[in-house]
Amino acid sequence: MAPGYFRYCAVACAVISQYGFAAGTLVSEMSHLNVGTAGAGTAALAQGASTAYANPAAMGLLKEKHFALNLATMALDIQYSDNRNELMDSDNAGGVQPYGSIYSVTPLSDRYALGIALTATGGSGLDYGNEYAGRLGLNDLSLSVMQLNPSLSYRLNEKWHIGLGVQIDRAQFEQRFLANQAEIESSSYAFGYNIGATYQIDKAHRLGVTYRSKMEHQLDGKLSLLNQEGETSIGLLNAARMEVSGLHQWVEPFALLWSIGQEYWSENEATVIEFGHRTVTKARQFDDVWFASLGGQVALSDKLSLEMGVGYVSSPLDDPSLQSSDVPVDSQMKYSVGAQYRLSRTTHLKGYYSYVDYGSPQIDKGLMNGSFDNHNQFFGVEIDYKF
Repeated sequence: MAPGYFRYCAVACAVISQYGFAAGTLVSEMSHLNVGTAGAGTAALAQGASTAYANPAAMGLLKEKHFALNLATMALDIQYSDNRNELMDSDNAGGVQPYGSIYSVTPLSDRYALGIALTATGGSGLDYGNEYAGRLGLNDLSLSVMQLNPSLSYRLNEKWHIGLGVQIDRAQFEQRFLANQAEIESSSYAFGYNIGATYQIDKAHRLGVTYRSKMEHQLDGKLSLLNQEGETSIGLLNAARMEVSGLHQWVEPFALLWSIGQEYWSENEATVIEFGHRTVTKARQFDDVWFASLGGQVALSDKLSLEMGVGYVSSPLDDPSLQSSDVPVDSQMKYSVGAQYRLSRTTHLKGYYSYVDYGSPQIDKGLMNGSFDNHNQFFGVEIDYKF
């Protein structure tokens, strides 16, 4: 093997082992269409075609065929402040990213319903530039994950519905580092499943539960460095997720919604990077996170209803020596509002807005010693048509 290749391997492994890549970024607001309630009620609601993704069991509660289109934008803001010198700060590394999804639910009989969802389940686009403290580890990256999720619902009796789906992911990842002298391009498919159930306590109260399996990607591609190229492979994990939700309509026209659950990020112990015959492991040591949200819907008329909600997600990591600029993580607070308008008997229009505070994680690793200030905003419009 040529000496230049050995030099390339040594430099690449040194950089990769110090900084770490692609921890995984599942963004629930990108795939669930109850953003206006901060996620409250996700597993219990059955208000349109997006039920195909939220909880396959709840599709059995829809008596007509539904099709929905979601068009949305997220505005991510991530800023790094260095504790030693403001010249090593970064401007906003986030930006505006449009995305969309489509959903369909078709009742097959009085017991079965078929659904399909094509959604953006996660991703990010970061650009820190080439002036901040961590420029050797990360300059910019782009990660997008799309999922195809066909599913089937079955009615056990008047109170119970169950559902099962198959998850098919396509991920694409690009990153530049080493002061823009190195670049990774890679892609991957991954497969998993999701299951759910709903229980109709009575006409005014319903419970739902869902579980989505973890999705393990092996991002295969190429690493370009010092005018040379080599094959590379990076592990990417999106954690399994369990959620329990409730819908309670004690008093017309108000409905109370809630959700509580857990995401199993402790399985994301490390990011594994393979280059040539070398393997490098970047410690993550994430903890499992729990989340909760509380919201409500109120019908102002037979055409217009409003919704709102707040949510909390615990932090998967509190150790500054394990933070990374690719995914600086902390606890989250969510504040959301939305509105639904019935254009006709068959067509409903929904608009929503959510502000998510991603916290201020501290980092003390490698050349970085400082803190981040992170938040995100989501704007979206969904149209649901039944026929």
